[in-house]
Amino acid sequence: MTPARILHVVSAGQVGGTERVVSYLASTSRSRPTQHAVAVFAASSDVMNLYRAGSSRVHVRGLVREHWPAFMWRSFGPRDLAWLIGVAEEEKSQIIHLHNIGGQVVGTRAALRLGLPIVRTEHSLGDYTSRARWMFASWSLRRSQAAVAVSRGLAREIVTKAPWLSTKLRVVLNGIPVPPAMPAYPDRQGDGAFRFVTVARLEPRKGLDLALEALVAVPGATLDIVGDGESRGFLEQHARALGVWGRVKFHGFTADPSAIVAHGHAALSSSREEGLGLALIEAMALGRPVIAVPVGGIPEIVRHGETGLLARARTSKDLAAVMAQAVAHPQDCRRMGTAARAFVESSLSAAAMAQAYDEIYQAALAAQDRTGG
Repeated sequence: MTPARILHVVSAGQVGGTERVVSYLASTSRSRPTQHAVAVFAASSDVMNLYRAGSSRVHVRGLVREHWPAFMWRSFGPRDLAWLIGVAEEEKSQIIHLHNIGGQVVGTRAALRLGLPIVRTEHSLGDYTSRARWMFASWSLRRSQAAVAVSRGLAREIVTKAPWLSTKLRVVLNGIPVPPAMPAYPDRQGDGAFRFVTVARLEPRKGLDLALEALVAVPGATLDIVGDGESRGFLEQHARALGVWGRVKFHGFTADPSAIVAHGHAALSSSREEGLGLALIEAMALGRPVIAVPVGGIPEIVRHGETGLLARARTSKDLAAVMAQAVAHPQDCRRMGTAARAFVESSLSAAAMAQAYDEIYQAALAAQDRTGG
């Protein structure tokens, strides 16, 4: 395999699944022929710290703003383009790998200027459901050599909305570095509560309002919410209004939420839309089953009764029903957690993800060679 030099372009204000996937992909490939560097337009120190803590080569543009005028200037202005071209030339990059809306236009422009192939990863449907975002995303996608969806469910939805992408779209499931040991499953001591844990950005797409509404009907449970974002104030008010404030704890952003997850009995997902759910995979690797609504790629990793429980539909009543089932049968949750860990080890490792991307990179380089790019 010919060594490939990849430059990931990331623009983000908060650390979420997309940002961690890039970090895992770059750091997992240290011993592989592929060489990774990351160009970061960071809107928070948390994002900068995530990549600086890794072992891959990182170039940080500095703290940037996330609002629409800043996006337009970054996309079409000369300064960020010149900086990114300089990074790519310094790294001798052969492929530009784009991951989110904030960097896709400037990343595409840099790749076109340098004559480099573009690989895009579609982590969610966000670019496909917003007219404003789709205008920029479709321009970038038509100029890319490959697009990757992080789940089969997401790929199906993408092709429905953009049938012309079917010839270049591939599926690579997100993967994580699997912890060497699985923490012990906790007993229900003290208050005897069954502890659900959610790790997510607090934004409407994650649907934490539904989780709080379902919690009302599950009196023997508590909910730990790890993450921050625009919806936090609303969710705190909602918890008070529903009368569950005493059973909910908002932890805010935590760089490493594994200790909180390990203290819980099950991971909980109530997303309105989800590409795959990296936080759920991380919880599964810690031996915790997932209780979730069946959206996006979640049914591909949460096998009902085996690695977790899936609600029949995305309603608070249906979610409460499977939450109550988990509370009533903790031994089943312990068993499903063990199975979830085994599934991550066999199918959702960072090494497997890196291998799949290596094949896509090689195909993109081969295609460029055939066309004389």
